[in-house]
Amino acid sequence: MRPRVYWIRMPLPFALDHINLWVVEEEGGWTLIDTGIDTPETRGIWTHLLENYFSRKPVQRLICTHHHPDHMGLSGWLTEQYKIPLYTTQREWDAFHLWERLDQASLIETMRSFYRAGDVPCARQESDLERRKSLRIRERMGPSGFSAMHDSEDMLVGGYKWQVCVG
Repeated sequence: MRPRVYWIRMPLPFALDHINLWVVEEEGGWTLIDTGIDTPETRGIWTHLLENYFSRKPVQRLICTHHHPDHMGLSGWLTEQYKIPLYTTQREWDAFHLWERLDQASLIETMRSFYRAGDVPCARQESDLERRKSLRIRERMGPSGFSAMHDSEDMLVGGYKWQVCVG
């Protein structure tokens, strides 16, 4: 682990039971990297951490690595709560908002078509789709804007050079 880079293991309400998130200390504040899924539990954990462990400096920005709800799900709440900008790529921003516009039935059918095209075994398809149906994730609360990051761009975060890699 590097100095000024803090690892957070945030719980998830499904089989992959956690996600790794990061808080990076900057000269004037904190940068959050990814958000966790939007649940009351995750909001409570962030509130506790930021009020009790990361309170000596302000939160300055949020970087989301990709559109999945465990990485970007709380982006709207965090940016609003702490009045900070979101940084992500245009592609991830668009994907997040595409998922948010689909109703549950359309989302399930889109996923089913994707799985069929990739020859995902039927049992795996149904397992994943049932899990998706059972999750009540509020993905419709993303921020209204973002600052774009670009492939191969270098960013200075916590005094370290990070490179944006789009896959």
